[in-house]
Amino acid sequence: MKEMNYKLHERLRDLRVDHGLTQEDLAKICGVDHVDICRWEAKMHIPTVSSILAIAEYFDVSIDYLVGRK
Repeated sequence: MKEMNYKLHERLRDLRVDHGLTQEDLAKICGVDHVDICRWEAKMHIPTVSSILAIAEYFDVSIDYLVGRK
């Protein structure tokens, strides 16, 4: 589980930065507070399934990719 959590925070941050989004931008896309994005990227919390789905859909990647199961 730790490896997947690591990949999730890393890939989330990389996708956000690569697309020129701030944490606030991504928070609006996911319907969460920007503090949640900060916590996800810092490995303090894991996003809900609905948030992971929103992220995957927005960036057009698979959930497997996000969690490191590519």
